[in-house]
Amino acid sequence: TALHHAADRQDVSMVETLLSHGADADRKSREGRTPTSIATANGSEEIVRLLTNRGGRVTIHAAAGMGDLVALERLVKEGIDVNRLDVQGQTALHAAANAGQLEAVRWLVEHGAWMDLTDDKDASALSLAYRNAFEMHVNLSRQSNAADLERKYKAVMAYLISRGAKPEFAYGIPQEQVQAHSKEVADLLIEAGPDMGLCHDSQATLLHRAAWWGKKKVVEDLIELGADIDATDRVGGTPLHAAVQEGCTSYWDVIEGPRVDVMELLLERGAKVDVANKHGRTPLHGAANRGDANAVNLLIEHGANVNAGDAENRTPLDLATGRGHQEVVDLLVSKGAKTVEERLGEEAGRHDERTPTPVSHGERNGTRNLVGRETPLHQAVYKGDIETIKSLIAQGADVNAKDRNNETPLGAAVYRGQKEIVALLLSHGAEVNNAHTGSDLLGCIPLHIAMQFHYTEIAEMLILAGSDVNAQGGYGRMTPLHLAFDNRALFALMLEHGGRIDVAAGGGMTCLHAAAMRGDEEWTRYLLDKGASVNLQDNKGNTPLHWAAKGGHGKVCRVLLDHKADIRIKNNKGLLPLHYAQASGLDDIVVDLTPKSR
Repeated sequence: TALHHAADRQDVSMVETLLSHGADADRKSREGRTPTSIATANGSEEIVRLLTNRGGRVTIHAAAGMGDLVALERLVKEGIDVNRLDVQGQTALHAAANAGQLEAVRWLVEHGAWMDLTDDKDASALSLAYRNAFEMHVNLSRQSNAADLERKYKAVMAYLISRGAKPEFAYGIPQEQVQAHSKEVADLLIEAGPDMGLCHDSQATLLHRAAWWGKKKVVEDLIELGADIDATDRVGGTPLHAAVQEGCTSYWDVIEGPRVDVMELLLERGAKVDVANKHGRTPLHGAANRGDANAVNLLIEHGANVNAGDAENRTPLDLATGRGHQEVVDLLVSKGAKTVEERLGEEAGRHDERTPTPVSHGERNGTRNLVGRETPLHQAVYKGDIETIKSLIAQGADVNAKDRNNETPLGAAVYRGQKEIVALLLSHGAEVNNAHTGSDLLGCIPLHIAMQFHYTEIAEMLILAGSDVNAQGGYGRMTPLHLAFDNRALFALMLEHGGRIDVAAGGGMTCLHAAAMRGDEEWTRYLLDKGASVNLQDNKGNTPLHWAAKGGHGKVCRVLLDHKADIRIKNNKGLLPLHYAQASGLDDIVVDLTPKSR
């Protein structure tokens, strides 16, 4: 309704006008949210008071957001669970922290509120307080009350940290130090700069963040607090990688470049110089790629290997050359870096004439591209030139030759949807299960690619040729079966060829989890009829029933219950499907999800 929108925009004047004209303060939207719950989630205390004064139901979340301890006590005495979830998966503690209500936060924690429970966006009460404190810190010069609000939120942060809440964004500092120095940690969290999650879901430590944003004093303080100087983030990068600013390409346009002063501090304090991340890249790769001669020189002075190869066998010199950073190229060569030609020559010299080398292999298949390692057969596939492909095969070209990403001509043809070329290569013995090694497609076989682009006929050809329907690849570790989710015929074909219906992708999600999460009743029935396990838990402990209840999908819940879904299974937060059903307003199914009723 208009009142929902006004509450969401935090438009006090419009809320007053709508209420004066009889707007219903307690009406639920299709998602089950009331104007009061929206205002509470936004931390709009004034709007919450307006709504509750005009008949809006005072929920435990609203009471917490207003800091109303009397109402909190009354609601808990009436039997309201202090950890009750709203439709966003938030508790009253989230609401109190989001509004900077320190006394309400204290009251809730003392009455059993779970501090580390996260909402549907994986935010804890502490992280909500942190985000608001940081926003106020950024707006100090633009908002008159920003300093006061920052102090409020930081006080909430310090209290929660002192009680043992774990700041996921401070990962890397020993927990006992975090708890003992809660106020200092709260200050450092704000001063370290924006959350590295802005760049990627990085699992970055606070030291990574401070190094990334060039906060030398914060880096020093964190090291004194015991922060792990070589902690690795999700992609294996250390704080030294972060100081080089390697790994967050979407932000390169607004970042000045490597923070050489921070790099120097980290190296002086013992940071390892040659740690390779999951893509095989060392800090020197990053500095060379950025073209920063000072950073490159500093790393080499501290012992960096100038000839280290990444996962695609590219050295810092290759990256600097590719980017046209001539000063860095000259510096690296002067420090002993070897060119591509020198490295290939050395490799050839290590083999006798009877042993295939990249050079001799290239002679048999035509000249390879030295950087990409593609053969003429690859290049003919890129152009879709089927006559040249036939000619090369007739002359003995290797149909399974691999480029630097381990991609064969078949993989390249599938990627381009070239059905005739795929059939031709298969008829000449092309390997269907060759896995890609490039970072974006790591572990993917041609069938993954066909499914991703909905090349149904090509997918059928690959399956019938023996493709592994259970191979896992890509960031999500998905199988071709997962990617066939919207194609019943292909899904059935894969099951006939050995597809395992309960294989879990990244996050531990099976096909049944995905169907339940989407609220797809038809697919849920189909999967269960095909033998999908109804009670498997994902990495967060959620069963398909948890996901269906969380999404408010009552019909899917009913189907799962009819197939003996276990209502007693708790997820990693200790929550039952019942808790999510209550939050989603599934009143007609709550009784069936209550353990004592079974």
